[in-house]
Amino acid sequence: MKGYLYIIGLIFSILSLSTTVTVIFLHIRIPKLLKHPGQYVFIQCICQLIYDLHWCISYPRFDHYSEYSYLCKIEAILLATACNLGIMYVTVLGIELSIKFKFRGSIAYFKRSLIYNSTCIVIIFIIDLSLLIDGKYYLTEFYTCSVSNLFADIIQTFVCLICMAIMLFSLCYMLSNKRKNNEKVIKNFAFVIFFVILTWILPSGIAFFNTYIGETYLKETAYILGTFSGTCIGLSRIINYKVFRFFRSQVTSSSFKKSELKTFSMAAIEDSLHESFFSRAHSLNDFGEFYQDESVKVSET
Repeated sequence: MKGYLYIIGLIFSILSLSTTVTVIFLHIRIPKLLKHPGQYVFIQCICQLIYDLHWCISYPRFDHYSEYSYLCKIEAILLATACNLGIMYVTVLGIELSIKFKFRGSIAYFKRSLIYNSTCIVIIFIIDLSLLIDGKYYLTEFYTCSVSNLFADIIQTFVCLICMAIMLFSLCYMLSNKRKNNEKVIKNFAFVIFFVILTWILPSGIAFFNTYIGETYLKETAYILGTFSGTCIGLSRIINYKVFRFFRSQVTSSSFKKSELKTFSMAAIEDSLHESFFSRAHSLNDFGEFYQDESVKVSET
């Protein structure tokens, strides 16, 4: 692989990792973001973190091939688990949002969460067990560790296709039942599934079918898309007009006269900005806010 392409991929993977860490920090720092269905978003973020890390740690292998160690095997299993689990939980989010669109007053979150989590765990267990028993570990040309076997590849391909179909169906269903107060939710989910398909499912599909095609440019395209995934998905989650409006208002309100600024300490201003940001930052994720608003409206009618 050309050196410059690898350097571009390394830069993209570091940007992706930084964006993902930021989103995870916001979820930990702001409890409202973890409210249902925010936990599914958080799980996907953890999977994204593993996905980003596997690109970043490939850098030390740039100049040489190392023997396949246990660390390489652990990396390969974690990567397979993270990719499959991340795709499934984005799908779960789509199903859950569609149910909320259909049954606005539905609050049986625990029962549905139990079904979602059980299904994902069973599928992951089957795939990982197959890879552990009869997996072939190897170092890719991008210096990342990977593992595969025919049975696991078939299941993963089937799961990806089913998940992609459910994501698109969920989006279409939400679009057909949209109202003015839930347009932001639909837009947020649309961006997320678009980038999941583009930067997770598509590169995996290219890598799978390219074993038979053997085109170098396809492998390079899949590599670049994969290393940029965290940036795309992370930004699609946190980009919100309320955030920009908030920062714009902060910049405007901080344009005090010099004489007025002297009456405030720098620490007090920073504390005020920090408190204001985290008190309003729940708008970074509209899913929990949407669930709360819909439940309140139904209970009032």
